[in-house]
Amino acid sequence: LIGSYPRAEYQKPKGRQNFNMDRAIRMIKKEVENGDSNDDNAVAVFTLPNTPGALLNALRPISQSGIDLTKIDSQPSGVFEEYIFYLAHNTRNVANHERVMQELADHTDHLVLLPRTN
Repeated sequence: LIGSYPRAEYQKPKGRQNFNMDRAIRMIKKEVENGDSNDDNAVAVFTLPNTPGALLNALRPISQSGIDLTKIDSQPSGVFEEYIFYLAHNTRNVANHERVMQELADHTDHLVLLPRTN
């Protein structure tokens, strides 16, 4: 780190909101609108508690259900030690998708499910 924490707080960009996923959701929706997606793709955007094994516990029901992950990504949320996770997945041949997403929600602090379109 360069400088002290109080100085970094003082120079924090103004207008930045904590847990603002709007930009990421707009980017993902744009991909869907441009045809970079299909009816079998869905995206879950979520944050997790800062505890050991939180990501493993959240992904376990997805692994056990047979959902095919096509992409997983993360980025800082703007809150200290908090990250936003993006989980793109294929729902083809997954009859229990809603139940699995509910199990994912049980492990997250915040969850946004982007609907399948096209």
